Amino acid sequence: MKKINIISGLIIMAAMAGFFSCKRDMPLIDKTASPAGTARICLIDVSPNLDSVLRTNYADTFNVLFNGVKLNGYTAGTAAAMTYNAIYPFAGTTYGYASIPAGPQEIKFTKGLNTLDSVVLATFHKTLLADQYYTFMITDSVNSNRDSSKIFVKDSLLPATAGFFNMRFAHAVLNDTAGKGIDVWSTRNNKNIFTNIKPGTITGFSSFTYTANLNDTLFVRRAGTLSGLDTLSTVVFSNQRSYTLVYKGNGNSNRNADAKRRHLITYVNQ
Repeated sequence: MKKINIISGLIIMAAMAGFFSCKRDMPLIDKTASPAGTARICLIDVSPNLDSVLRTNYADTFNVLFNGVKLNGYTAGTAAAMTYNAIYPFAGTTYGYASIPAGPQEIKFTKGLNTLDSVVLATFHKTLLADQYYTFMITDSVNSNRDSSKIFVKDSLLPATAGFFNMRFAHAVLNDTAGKGIDVWSTRNNKNIFTNIKPGTITGFSSFTYTANLNDTLFVRRAGTLSGLDTLSTVVFSNQRSYTLVYKGNGNSNRNADAKRRHLITYVNQ
């Protein structure tokens, strides 16, 4: 009986040794750790002078990397993601944001010369929160220390109620007349819908009444005057959508033949 007990004890000890040996081989899990989640980003290039701002001779087309991963999924033989007027991921659709991991991000603008992405044009560091929406509007102030000048903003997107749409306004013509704002006149509303907006400003979203089969014509004017700077004709806004209206380009040019002239555009956020 004593011999049986000894043998049983040895078997139990061997089994326990095997159990703990196996446990040591298992990866440890930090109970406080959790997945970072997903943030969403929209990129818009409205910098007419990016070459001179970044002090390069080839910055007008570039790729964007977040923590070393190309946001645009660039492959050899395809065009770079960003150039002047580009909106990424899509312009004029309901899919206004690309998904990326949340958390600290090293954002790089790169250009392939000798090899793919061999030249880093600019580097930025941001922390993006999970389930939040962001816009990086690349302006001539992209190197500013202030996010509001860049313009890098967290988008406060609120669901538009039935019968309305949401819209905000960004004044990205940074070489516009110093110290003087602009108004945006809506023909459909018969009034200014944005008033005295200064260069480098992006407003919050406001709610506007949606009317089926009724378009709008928008005029950019010098604040407090009827002096017209640009016109966006027969624009259509859809029910329960969110839009950004952008005044962009070179403030010293309004020639139609100039691709970088000052001009009013709109795109869909959501």
